[in-house]
Amino acid sequence: ISDAGHPILRAAAYLLGGYIGAGYIDHDAAESMINSMIDSHWYLSKKPQIYKQTAKTMINKGILQPTYFNSI
Repeated sequence: ISDAGHPILRAAAYLLGGYIGAGYIDHDAAESMINSMIDSHWYLSKKPQIYKQTAKTMINKGILQPTYFNSI
């Protein structure tokens, strides 16, 4: 997350949830990672609880749509 917040956060959290659903990353590790990014982001850290809830919601939606890496 490196630019203006909300839409990028939603997309990143959804993708992260997809990786959780695919088994690539542990759920707790993923939430910890994105919460840390929110806390350190210049914009998102102004209202961290709101953005952490958004991230949690989108992660849970992404879990329902696993995202698998394609090998070439």
